[in-house]
Formats: sequence, structure tokens, C-alpha cells
Amino acid sequence: IGGVFFYSTYGKPNMQKVANLSDAMHDIYKAADKILWRSEKNPGSYADIASDVKLQQMMSDANLLILGGPMLGHIQPDGVKVWVRTSKPASVTVNVNIKGSQKSFGPVTTSAETDLIAIINVTGLEPLTQYSYDILVNNTTVSVPNTAAITTTPPLNGYRGKMRIAFGADAHEWGLSNQKLADMIRIRKASALLLIGDSAVQDQYIYFGRHRAGYLRRDFFPSWKSLVASVPVYAAWDDHDYLHNDKSGNDKGRISEIQHKTLAAVWKECWNNPSYGFGNSNGTFLRTRVGPVDIIMTDNRFFRNTEEAARPGNRLLGIAQMTWLEEQLLDCEGPFIIISCGTMWSDYVSEGKDSWGKHDPEGRERIFKFIEDNDIAGVLLISGDRHGARAFTIPRASGFSFYEFESGSLGAYLKGGAPEAVNEEWQQQLYGNRGVFEFGEFTFDITEKSDPEVHFRSIQDDGTCTYEIRLKRSQITPSKAKDAGSPVDTGPFICEALRTHTDKDWFGGRNCRDSDSRLENPTCYLEDHFHSVFPDGLTVGLASHRHIILDLSEVKSIKKGGSKTKPLPVPEELILTNKKKHRRKLFGLTVALSLNIGFWPLLNEYIIAYSGLEKSVYIPALAKPLDCEGMSVQQVLDKANCYLAYHPDCEGSDGIVKISKCVTIINNNYRGGVRDKEDLRCPGRTCSEN
Repeated sequence: IGGVFFYSTYGKPNMQKVANLSDAMHDIYKAADKILWRSEKNPGSYADIASDVKLQQMMSDANLLILGGPMLGHIQPDGVKVWVRTSKPASVTVNVNIKGSQKSFGPVTTSAETDLIAIINVTGLEPLTQYSYDILVNNTTVSVPNTAAITTTPPLNGYRGKMRIAFGADAHEWGLSNQKLADMIRIRKASALLLIGDSAVQDQYIYFGRHRAGYLRRDFFPSWKSLVASVPVYAAWDDHDYLHNDKSGNDKGRISEIQHKTLAAVWKECWNNPSYGFGNSNGTFLRTRVGPVDIIMTDNRFFRNTEEAARPGNRLLGIAQMTWLEEQLLDCEGPFIIISCGTMWSDYVSEGKDSWGKHDPEGRERIFKFIEDNDIAGVLLISGDRHGARAFTIPRASGFSFYEFESGSLGAYLKGGAPEAVNEEWQQQLYGNRGVFEFGEFTFDITEKSDPEVHFRSIQDDGTCTYEIRLKRSQITPSKAKDAGSPVDTGPFICEALRTHTDKDWFGGRNCRDSDSRLENPTCYLEDHFHSVFPDGLTVGLASHRHIILDLSEVKSIKKGGSKTKPLPVPEELILTNKKKHRRKLFGLTVALSLNIGFWPLLNEYIIAYSGLEKSVYIPALAKPLDCEGMSVQQVLDKANCYLAYHPDCEGSDGIVKISKCVTIINNNYRGGVRDKEDLRCPGRTCSEN
């Protein structure tokens, strides 16, 4: 699209539209992407970009000094690391504004050998303080997002207050390019963002230049730039940004040791983690501390060995990483510990597809038993992989339960492609949602020294809270949970099981027989409920231009869409211009919608969430959203009646066509009560700031 090349699996975005690029910047992006997008035998690199005379001239003409960043990472009470990728070898300096004066850090020189990156260590800052900063390349100040700021974390010990950490997985490109999602994470003032896997790169196996191209695109997204310039990021990989769907290890001997380590080396150059596995391109796991919280991010791909000969208990993480994990758990000193895994800890969703339950239940048991035997307090499990947002408890024979938060919904527009959100057989499920952009958030409240608390929220990109639960540290401590009482669970926002019928269903002339289900046959349902639900008749239109349907026989006489063969008997008071065709169709659609709302009243509160995206395209900026996106169903009905009534605010056949499409989408969404097309969103509740 737009002259840009393509993925092997997913279409690349039209960057000019997604990133709002000027023609010159779009040409630079295409040229750089083309250099990186090469074959396995000749992978493109940033060294090639640095040596390409034509591209360097284009970047010089555009005054483009950086290709990526600034990206914050490894945030501490007294400092942070700043990642920048330059357009050619250069020196990079970070100037931090401290109490009215500037302090410089660096310079750090980038080189072709390190993929043109610089990581500048900023130190000597005060805890819980926000600082503005500037980036200089070769002593020239470069433009950074207006959101750019460093906010240091609380002291590691002795702090009494609150702190937030956001997290999620499966962002892919369509999540990273979502400005609403980025803004919501940022404005809620998370001290850090944990990305658990499947970010930016999509199924590029060992085409290392194409891995680099995926990160180039990421770094051109305004949404990404505005987010990571102020929210420090910690990242782990999963299958899609490792090799390919469900791939792991050395892919059963298909990739060499050099290729295996090159994969980790490319990853390292594109992120800003405090550490990477055992070093020397040997894995990507890490342990760090953000304020009062210990964070352990495991690497469930690099060391995985699912062959039968592999030792049970070490198949997912490997022997060395498993030993390392146990050592880190014993060494943690904060009141809470977050442990991430790219795939699910539990077996509920997709029966544990490609995760612990399938490949290494012994290893999972070893970890869980180790935590219980050593009475390790405050453990929170987070994961991703299976698209959607869900949470579960994992009960143990001891009576203790782990809490797992699966926030694989950063890139949730995969209509029909994600596993079911909820299942009545998952008796330990706390909530489930899919089809919307959503992230997880922990708010740690350390004000109560004896028993601090964590507040989990699952938050959609519009600020809607899908689910909330408060857990005291004692409730997630093996020796204390039994006597700690129940957590405060606000529960998911329960969306009533709805059904809708289309105009064809309502007016299709289907007879009602004694053998029919009175609920499932729309004709039967009309006969049973019309007069009780609409005792004064069903009104279509507004004010003087309205029609009231009083009799059930009149409803039955309406034919779908007002076709030539079956003319729609639209009342003459609603037909005053030559736009009869459009209004005839809208009349039937609006009556159908009025019936749906009348019979299932909660429907009127639902929100239009139609993405305008086909299943093969997931970049939000490429969508062709409807004018009614974000409107409630009731607002759509009011607008439809406005057009039917010839109100001055609602004129023109183009508007009638658009509102007709909106009404059609609503009527189709829960058709017959047997499906959900996910074009409507449960209204939910707004997340609080506290």
C-alpha cells in the first residue's frame, strides 16, 4: 500500500497516513525500509543506511538527525537511561533541565556496528520529580515530542504512597500506532510500561533486516514516540517478534547458533532494558526494581526445548534460566513481585496453547511450589499471547491461589481471530473481554506498611474500566492468604446478553407456528410483546414529521428496504422530497432498531465501536470509521429519526446513507442472539484516577 513493501503475513501500513508524514519524510521512510527489507542471505542493516549516499542526502535536506527515540528505560529514583537512534554515526547528548539550569549527560557516540544507537545514562536526579529534557545530536537540538519528560520513581525503601505500572502484550503494529491507547497509558501517569511480547515485528523468522525494518516503522509512529518519550519501557519477546507463530528455541535445529545469537543481538539494539539474559546475546530475560516493586520478565522463547528428550521442568525456560529465576525470587526485597511470561501461566484459554500446560507443566509446578515453600509474598503473574483481556485465579492444593492477569489486548482489533473472552467452564475466571484496545494497570498503595495493597484495573483506550480488583499483600502471600479475607472485587461490568434482529428478520413475513421458539422467531416475539412494550405505539420521526405505528399488522406489512418488488408503505408525511429511496430504506431500518431497543432496553447504552477495518488490515489510522463511531445506540436512533423528520440539522442523501449504515451495523451485531460481530461495545464504567 502506498508504495511500501509487504510482510510475509500482514500488510504493512501506509506510513504516510498512519504517521502523518510529509512527502519528504515518507520518501525517507520508504528508502530506509527498502534498504532494510532484504533477503535472508543479505539482510539490511543500519550500517547500510549510514553508507547510502542518496538516503543520507535526503535526510540531510530534511534536517532529520534521529531515526528513533528518545525512548526511556531503566527508570530509577535518581535517574534513567535514554535510547536514541541517529540517522548516521554521531554524538548524542541529553540536556536535563534541573532547577532552572541545564545539566548535560554524554556525549555517547553512535556507530554502524551498534545499529546507530546511543544509550545515555542520566543520573543524580531527585526521587519523585519530573524533569524536561532535550536531545542534541552533534550539538544540534533535535525535535522531541512535547510530552517528553523524565519522572523519577519513589525511593526503593521507606516510601509510603502510590505508584503505577502499566502492562500488556500483543500490541503488534496496530496497537503501537493507536494514539488513543498511547495517550491513555501516558495520562494515567504510569511509572513504567511492561511489554510482554509480540510488539512491532511480525513473523520475520531470521530475516534480520526485516526485524530492523519492523522497529523502524515502530519508531516512526507518533503514538509510540509520544508514549516512550515520557513512560519508561521494559520489553520481553514472544513468538511473533521472536521468529514466527508458536516458534521457539532454535526451531528444532533449523537455525544455527550464530543466527540464534544474532536474533538476540538485533533485539537488544532496539530496546532499552537494564539487562539482557546472561549477556553476550544469550537470552533476553531481566530482573529490575521500579520503586517498591520487583519485576522479573522471563524469556520463554530463546531457551525453550520441547523435544521429548528435553528434561521435564526445564523445557520452557531452560535449566540455567530456571535456576536464575529461583535465585531472583529469593533476592527480591520489595512488597510486591511482578513475574511476566509471554504465554499463559494457566491452561484455561485455548487449553494452554503453546505454553506451560502443553510443554512444561512440571516447570510451572516447580515455580509455584518454590514460591509456596519459601513463602514468597506479593507475587503477581502477568502474561499474554492469546488476544483479549482476561484474569484468572490458579488454585493450589495447599488452598492458596495465584492471580494471573492476561492482558493480551494492546492490539485487540482481531475480530473473530481472538479466543472467546469468557467461558462458563472457566470457573476460576475473574473477567474477560476482547475486540477492544485495552491494557492492564497495577496501582501499588504502600501507605499501609503492615499490609500494602495493589489495585488492578483493565482499561480500554477510551478510559472505560472493564474490571477492577484490590488485593492486599497478605492475600497473595502463601502463609497468610487463608486468614487474609476476600479481595475487594468490583467485578466486571456485566453486559446483558443481548439479541437484535434486522429489518429482514422483523418484516420478512415469517409465520409464527406453535412449534417455534417464541423468543427466536421474531414474528412470535412481536405478537407476544409489541403492545406491552409499545402501549402508545412506536414513534418514527420527530415533532410534526412523525408517524406512530399503533397496530401490529402495520409492523408486519413493512417490507425490507423498500425494494421495487415489495414497496415500503412509508407514511406520506415522511416523504416530502425526491430522496424517497433513501428514506424508504432508513424508515424500515429505524423501525427495526426501535423494536430492538424496545425489547432489549440496555442496548441503547451500547457504544458504536465499528473499526472500519477488514480482517486483513489492523492499523487504526487506515480505518474508514463511520461518522457514528463512539456514539451510543440511542444517539444513532435519534439521528435516524432526525433525518426521517427532515430536521434542519439532518439534511442530504449522503447523511441518510451514512446513518443507514450505522443502523444496519447495530441491527446486525447480535442478530438472533447467536453471535456478536463486535461492532458494539458494552458501555462500561470510567476508571478513577486514584
